[in-house]
Order: sequence, then structure tokens, then C-alpha cells
Amino acid sequence: MDPAVAELMGAHQESLRSAIDRVFADWAVAELGLAEASARQWVEMFSQAVLSVLQGWVVQSALLPGFDHEAYLDYARTLVASDEG
Repeated sequence: MDPAVAELMGAHQESLRSAIDRVFADWAVAELGLAEASARQWVEMFSQAVLSVLQGWVVQSALLPGFDHEAYLDYARTLVASDEG
């Protein structure tokens, strides 16, 4: 891969990951009742999964004819719900 493209993509991924970290850390404090330090630890693990699901949705919705958006969102909700318990 071209180093300039890799650098640009890496910066974009970091930006997305940071946004996910902020949103879910706040959510974990408010909705799960975690202390801020615990929420940050939880988010470090969880945000990688969220980023993967988001990227999968983008790629599949762009490339697969008849992609079922609602079924994919149900899948994502199931992942989140299974981690809450």
C-alpha cells in the first residue's frame, strides 16, 4: 500500500475510533452505571468491535445487492446487548 494512503487511512481510523470511544464511554457511565475509569477500560475493548461492525455495514451495503440493513442493525444490537449482561 502507498505509505501516504496508509497514513491517511490510519488517521481516519483513529478519528473514528476516538469518536466511538467518547460516545460509548459517556453511554457506559450513564446507562451501565460504570465509573469513568471502568468505562474507559470497557470502551477500549468494545470500540474495536463497534468499529468492525460499522465498517462491515458500510462495505456490505455498498457491495451486496439486496443488503438487508435492518437485519444487520438487529445483529449489531444483539452484539451490544450480549456485552451488557
